[in-house]
Amino acid sequence: MKSRILLPLALVLALAGIFFFAGHRSASGLALVELRVANLTCGSCVENLSNALAGVAGIAEVTVDLTSGRARVAFDPEKVAGADIAARITAAGYPAEPVQTLGPEVDRAPKTPVQGGGKGCGGSCCG
Repeated sequence: MKSRILLPLALVLALAGIFFFAGHRSASGLALVELRVANLTCGSCVENLSNALAGVAGIAEVTVDLTSGRARVAFDPEKVAGADIAARITAAGYPAEPVQTLGPEVDRAPKTPVQGGGKGCGGSCCG
């Protein structure tokens, strides 16, 4: 008897959650810039790049793929521009070039970041 009640209830709650989060994502108004970034060699580089963007108004999420040398930054285009994001990354020592910018109206699948190694790769960037 309990399973007759609990299973449909769980299904309804799951569907409600899916619709809530789908609506929330599209209403966020965030854009996404994908950048080609040079000089990324280790986990410290990834951390340095993320720190260069920390606290910048309008930046919601930073994802760095160490293997491909790409960074994806979700941002509010009313507060910061993709070119400004690239300039900040470049100023931190990682020359960045925007490859693609997607506006807030574009639905994007979440990307899984590739985690870099730990601190201290032995390269000149880790001090």
